[in-house]
Amino acid sequence: MAAASDLPEEQLEERPASEVLFTYAKAVFAALVIAWFVRTFVVEAYRIPNSGMSPALVPGDTAFVTKFDYSVRLPGIEGARFLERSPGRGDLVVFLTQGRNPRETLKRVIAVGGDRIAVKDGVLLLNGKPTSTVEQGKCGTETLPGSPDEARSFTVCRESPPLPDREPVDLGQGEIFVAPDLRSQSGLLPPPALQGQGEDAQENAWQRADLIENAWGVIKASQLLGRARWIWLSITPLQEKPEAGWTERIRWNRMLRGID
Repeated sequence: MAAASDLPEEQLEERPASEVLFTYAKAVFAALVIAWFVRTFVVEAYRIPNSGMSPALVPGDTAFVTKFDYSVRLPGIEGARFLERSPGRGDLVVFLTQGRNPRETLKRVIAVGGDRIAVKDGVLLLNGKPTSTVEQGKCGTETLPGSPDEARSFTVCRESPPLPDREPVDLGQGEIFVAPDLRSQSGLLPPPALQGQGEDAQENAWQRADLIENAWGVIKASQLLGRARWIWLSITPLQEKPEAGWTERIRWNRMLRGID
């Protein structure tokens, strides 16, 4: 039996620096491609900036939005969508607003193709009937019609100033009506910290008017980007607790919970 000293020593080959860098570059590139694919086609995180969807979602919540519920979109190609499906009443959807300043926003589906929808004195009328009996300044339950297994119930609140009136409209194929759970114009606007942004007061006023007009109401299914599914992180905004540390602002009771 050969002694240990008689065994040949293993020699490690030194790899050229260029080969090492190329290996790391391939790993980084693969990771970036996977991240891009997941964010584009599977799931994306959205941070909630205002109270428009309270109490289901509050400022500081970060919601996971699945991107494949209503269609698969090909990035960079306008109108390239396939495997299209219609949303259901009660879904929380992310969509791209129209108007001069398009932006991504999140609202709840109230009506779908074939429904008649109207808004009077801040109350939503679905097929001629109020969607809820919540009084001004209070919160309560709203239940949208459907089969017994599909009816959706959630909490809505009414505050002043109310949502602007809208005349009755019959939704066609590919049209849906979305609204905030906070049935107020304030539920359509960005948080106070962002409302003052803009070149001048006139521009700020236009941005507010644009949001009130385009961040709710009748939209096309082609504007949909995904559906909010659950909250994975919730942090109280700094302006609400300016003296609190980062860990003290974490809302542990809201994390990892589904969205009604």
